[in-house]
Amino acid sequence: MPKPYPKEFREDVVRVARNREPGVTLEQIAADFGVHPITLSKWLAEILHYGSDSLQVHRRLRALLDTLTAHVPPARTTALTRYRTVLDRSAQALPDPAMTATADTPDSQGLGGPAQSHGVAET
Repeated sequence: MPKPYPKEFREDVVRVARNREPGVTLEQIAADFGVHPITLSKWLAEILHYGSDSLQVHRRLRALLDTLTAHVPPARTTALTRYRTVLDRSAQALPDPAMTATADTPDSQGLGGPAQSHGVAET
């Protein structure tokens, strides 16, 4: 069995994946770090699972999914749609209805500000 990746390495790869430039795919990031794309996807799924009660985790993942959906080939959007469905269901379990409603607003920086697209506030 392969040796697990160190925690710091996993955190670095996920941080880069979350903060990547427009047009950069998860596959490219995985290749840059020598990680299989499915492994990177699993790490992102762990964030959703263990951060399911965090409003900011929901908002950051939604921003990530929006960015990916805008830049992947149409054949890849089905998987992203499924992931978004899981995220939406998870948001329903947030402890406060106001949090559930806010979870639909993407926030790539996790700062709680208005949705932004590549540094420009959306209206």
